[in-house]
Amino acid sequence: MIKTLSPHYIYVPLTNPTTEIVCESYTIRIYIWDGLKSAVPTTATYKISKINASGVDGTEKINISRIVNDYINPLVSTQTSTTLENAGNQVWVKTEILYSDQPTIAQLQSVQLALKGYGYFTEGYNPQPPTNKILLTGDEFKVYRNGFFIFPFLIDETEPVSPTLVIDSITSEVTLAFTTNIYYSEIYYQYRLVGDTIWTLGGVSGTTNPFDIEPLPSSGDYEVQIFTYDPLTEANVFSNIYEITIP
Repeated sequence: MIKTLSPHYIYVPLTNPTTEIVCESYTIRIYIWDGLKSAVPTTATYKISKINASGVDGTEKINISRIVNDYINPLVSTQTSTTLENAGNQVWVKTEILYSDQPTIAQLQSVQLALKGYGYFTEGYNPQPPTNKILLTGDEFKVYRNGFFIFPFLIDETEPVSPTLVIDSITSEVTLAFTTNIYYSEIYYQYRLVGDTIWTLGGVSGTTNPFDIEPLPSSGDYEVQIFTYDPLTEANVFSNIYEITIP
């Protein structure tokens, strides 16, 4: 969880975790939205780019609290009876890193809930909800006998459906069709010659289905696999491996 009235840092290693190359620069893309956790916008709400001028290894940290705080406009929820309501004063926040040597491949993706809250001084930065998940201080509250009291608390998320991503067919040698039961904003593909162990990253399709996976470097027998990020499980989901022959 992000409490936007306290510092919340995103940690950025200056070495690309995929290629192990120290970056010349990197970009943080921040997506902020209300509604379903899985409904990630296709366009970033905010971008932060930094240059690694000295070319050093290490880790940097970026405070995103003030950025996210600007997109939360609390509204009072009034009711005339006791009821359980979904709160409307929070947003989802997805962050991802793009490195200069792989400017189209999103890394270190994360989706978190954000609200206007703060942690105590001893909690430091990135404070998290209390173990009882009650989003108020204190444990005794006075309420007018004919009045109502808003009691905010955090509920556990339901167990997400196991994500699937399946290549159904590859037609016209390079046109790939697939099915999935998860929301995705970008589909990546990777390929290798049959018998090789190292994958080579290809391009990205956006939300196109089917999409072309060319150009492949030369003729031969290839294995092709696609993958995307699932915001509900906060993990990359990989498809089955499909074999194709490029004459």
